[in-house]
Amino acid sequence: MRAIPGNYQYFGYFSVDRKEIAIATNQECVFFHELAHCADYLLNGGLKKGQDSLQEIIAELSAHSLAIIVGKSAEDTVGNSYRYIQKYADQLNISPHTACLKVMSQVEQVLNLILMGGKGGRQSIDKLVA
Repeated sequence: MRAIPGNYQYFGYFSVDRKEIAIATNQECVFFHELAHCADYLLNGGLKKGQDSLQEIIAELSAHSLAIIVGKSAEDTVGNSYRYIQKYADQLNISPHTACLKVMSQVEQVLNLILMGGKGGRQSIDKLVA
């Protein structure tokens, strides 16, 4: 985990090659989004390169869920999460609602891994981004 200079292309990223989550903002949801990518990677043995629509929807829905779990106000996060999911749902020619339902099972797995250790245990995430 490390901070990086801000830019207009992204607010953070998860790099498998570097084994790091890099954040260019103080918004917790960005960290949660990248953490969800990390968990998704561990659960599925890899991620597709670039901005894969389903992977982005999984990460954003997971991030929004984590934000609510830690006590962030839904009003503070739901608009950005909706727009982000809508962008990728549009690329799949489905509604944001359908997109969320499509990835619900994967989101559950991501949240289980992050919150309770799930498949591979929490140590897997710690070791990957340590």
